[in-house]
Amino acid sequence: MRKVLLAPFMLLLTIAANAQTDSVRMELNHIFQYVNKSLIPTGYLNEYGPEVVEKKWINGTLADSNYVNPLVWSYVYATVYSGKI
Repeated sequence: MRKVLLAPFMLLLTIAANAQTDSVRMELNHIFQYVNKSLIPTGYLNEYGPEVVEKKWINGTLADSNYVNPLVWSYVYATVYSGKI
């Protein structure tokens, strides 16, 4: 019984370990390894993350034309958060 329960647990553990290696992030880390991160005062680098939503719409001003629904807001948040270096 113990071996029967151990096998699925080990399978799930190896799947979780495989999910930790992100080839895109590893390539980005390789590209940006020589960037002096102390010169980035905000901690966010525009080119480091994928652009889910065009960043030209994220300008910090509030207007009636830039109202977004929660789904679009989550995309904007993901865009900005993925640029964290």
